[in-house]
Amino acid sequence: RAPALANALAQVARSRGVDALDAGLHVQVSALDGVHLDADAHRVLGDRMARWLRGAPGVSPSHTTVPHLP
Repeated sequence: RAPALANALAQVARSRGVDALDAGLHVQVSALDGVHLDADAHRVLGDRMARWLRGAPGVSPSHTTVPHLP
């Protein structure tokens, strides 16, 4: 939703030597209110984060984004 914000947060993470995951690459906010995640989006985001943290094949930490997963 806010590419400039995602980029700014990635820069802050990089300046502090930590990784960042851009959730906006993996899920969208609910059509109900346009702000919050629905249950399915929470499940998908949790799965992506778990795979990223475990170092799943094809999912490597990055200082800017994590590749989109199927």
